[in-house]
Amino acid sequence: MRHLFLFIGAAPNTTWLNGCVAVDDKGLVITAANWAFEAGANSRRVLPLETSRPGILPIGDVRAGSTAVGEGVAVVAQNHRVLRPDKPRAWIGCGAACLVKGWRAKKQMKLAYPGSNGQPKRRICPGMEFETPCACTTLRRAARAVTASYDAALAPSGLRITQFSILRRLARLGPLAITRLATEAALDRSTMGRNLNPLERRGLVRIEVGDVDQRERIAYLTAAGEAAMKAALPYWRKAQKRIAALVPPSVVAELADQLDAFAVSEQGRRREETQLGRDRERRKTQRS
Repeated sequence: MRHLFLFIGAAPNTTWLNGCVAVDDKGLVITAANWAFEAGANSRRVLPLETSRPGILPIGDVRAGSTAVGEGVAVVAQNHRVLRPDKPRAWIGCGAACLVKGWRAKKQMKLAYPGSNGQPKRRICPGMEFETPCACTTLRRAARAVTASYDAALAPSGLRITQFSILRRLARLGPLAITRLATEAALDRSTMGRNLNPLERRGLVRIEVGDVDQRERIAYLTAAGEAAMKAALPYWRKAQKRIAALVPPSVVAELADQLDAFAVSEQGRRREETQLGRDRERRKTQRS
């Protein structure tokens, strides 16, 4: 071996931010595409590379989830959207570092879409004009926005909303089997196991073998986990108030009841379909 490149990495130097923008438990700056800034009539959705403070966009390895490839182009374009939201600009990326803007971009758009004044033609399938919005897409988008809002609020505590929910559930219900804990959180067991791993490494939860069934794993809340949950409670309550100001708790409770009823109905339907499939296979086997 004649040449060797070793990338060890380094801790992000973001302590000087002093809470100016949200950072995760590793000190990396959090960005999200689903936060919404409250600015009265000028409210807008946050840009993909924008931090919890409007108009601040990080770049490079200091950003959580950064790939450090092509982000310079994206940040420049999004900066212009922040500075002049009333004047959208056309940008075309050429490779990783070339931008074509203004009349040159418009000219290229006209070449691509002749006779359309530089705008791509909308192609709508017959009958699609009057389709209602997809309930699944709408609910998933809302869930991502709410999750990002809670994660940003809890960032000073070093917990994400998924981690805080686990600690809070263990504090309320006591030690639980991981399977039962996953059921309570409406997750599959493997996902719950992945969520528990970082909490166990930090000493916030303890996983032990079950007394009755040794194949079972029981999750316990440790003293450090209880302290972390209590420290995060004020941030969680702040997020709760922010959401309640936009969506009344009664509406959230009613929606939760309706979705729970839908989930029960779907489980019953899937069980019936599974049983019908088994019955069909049994009849085929008997005939053969």
